[in-house]
Amino acid sequence: MAPITLSKPIELRAKETGEVLVSITELTFREPEFGDLAAFDQGSGKVDGLIHLAARLAGIEVANMRKLCLADSMRVIDVIQGFLPAGLLTGAIAQPSSQAPSGSPQASSGGAPQS
Repeated sequence: MAPITLSKPIELRAKETGEVLVSITELTFREPEFGDLAAFDQGSGKVDGLIHLAARLAGIEVANMRKLCLADSMRVIDVIQGFLPAGLLTGAIAQPSSQAPSGSPQASSGGAPQS
């Protein structure tokens, strides 16, 4: 996968001086393996789970992933969601779409039955 260039780099600073030791300007995510999904469960919610999984796939600490600005984090979420099955984020089990009618009535927009 192509790296994501960050609009605002993640800066790792020295505790004593505040000097920038490392500036992360881009993130590259590897494709997840089945065991990587355990990182998603380490979070306290869906967004936190995405942060943990993103950090693992990018090879950086969770605390550093949390430093992303909102615009960059939205781009990261898009990338991570592209790897995941829909049910992992929604709680629903993704099932293939069926072309057969469901037998349930369809909502109408005018209140009157449609012919």
